[in-house]
Amino acid sequence: MGNLVKLIFFVYILTIYNCEASCYYKIVSSDQWFGCLIGNQSIALGATELVGCVDNCRCVLPRLVQCCLTGMRITGHPDDCKVIVQGCTEIAVKINDESVYCEEGISVVER
Repeated sequence: MGNLVKLIFFVYILTIYNCEASCYYKIVSSDQWFGCLIGNQSIALGATELVGCVDNCRCVLPRLVQCCLTGMRITGHPDDCKVIVQGCTEIAVKINDESVYCEEGISVVER
């Protein structure tokens, strides 16, 4: 019976994975039975945490996380602008004066 439950669960995971292109599943090494450990960050079973700048991860089962990319990424800007990263955010600024934001002609996509 336990193997049947595992099989059903993994079929469910594969179905969700195919529907949510920006999300992925990852098996993590952990000594915890009631949560997940990603690097040095502990996530309680069923909880969701931001890991790094772009991964919103949920502990689905002990040692199994579902991570989805979050935020926006700048894909296009005027020639007189450049993209810089401030913390976890990308911004477009003027090449000759980084204190001036480029507000027009910016293209973005979700991560």
